[in-house]
Amino acid sequence: MQVNFFTFKLDDFVCTKCGWGGKGAELKNGDFSETHFICDLDCPSCFEHIGFWQAPLRKEVEKWKIEHPGVKTGWDDLDMT
Repeated sequence: MQVNFFTFKLDDFVCTKCGWGGKGAELKNGDFSETHFICDLDCPSCFEHIGFWQAPLRKEVEKWKIEHPGVKTGWDDLDMT
């Protein structure tokens, strides 16, 4: 499942294998494709694959910020411009 890169840290997730539940910020980074900038997200309890994110392009970041002003992302301390 592809997660929303901008908001996944604040979204709720449940592991279908072990039942763990929590925020996306608690998920563990799994495999990372340097070619495609895709990062797997794994359950912090059993390491089952839960989802993945793909890093957005700069124009996608700018567009998202314009379309979602003031939305908390969990990346708020990171300058994504």
